[in-house]
Amino acid sequence: MPWHKPRVREARVNPGDAVILLHGLWRSLWAMEPMAQFLNEQGYHTINVPYPSFRKPMEELTEIIHDALKLHGGDRKVHFVTHSLGGVLARQLLHQLPPDLAGRVVMLAPPHQGSEIVDYLSRYGPMRLSLGPAGMQLGSGKIDAPHYLKKSIPPSSWANRVFSHYSVDFSTTTTTDLSLSNAVKSTV
Repeated sequence: MPWHKPRVREARVNPGDAVILLHGLWRSLWAMEPMAQFLNEQGYHTINVPYPSFRKPMEELTEIIHDALKLHGGDRKVHFVTHSLGGVLARQLLHQLPPDLAGRVVMLAPPHQGSEIVDYLSRYGPMRLSLGPAGMQLGSGKIDAPHYLKKSIPPSSWANRVFSHYSVDFSTTTTTDLSLSNAVKSTV
């Protein structure tokens, strides 16, 4: 399977909601593959989207993922399971979805406040190159993910209501969405 094509699993039992799985920086779709397989077995249509995380800026990555969603998602309700950079990209994608198709979001370690690791690595030439354009946007003191998010999602938008209603309580590792979060918990 070429690295640039999404791995799509149709829901076998019923049309099922779609779950988009987004890996983090320096990762590939294989990082999310066990989760995609498990969610598909639970009745979800899964779309595990690879993207060149260290080759393009976040704006271009969002377009790549949005194109995969349009091609493989159909008219299904769309949920997201993300890791790291994938969570930042999901926030950008949410405002592009019609409100009736936006589902739940599960984010594992999203750097929404920027990343001190990126700050450290960006001081060194070879490491700066390995971060790539999107990685450099994740620094905590530059034009970074928080600024990118602020301009992409207005405070009054429905996407912010999704995050406030379906938030993850990391102190107890529970969410208000029991079906998707339980599926995710049982794969971790």
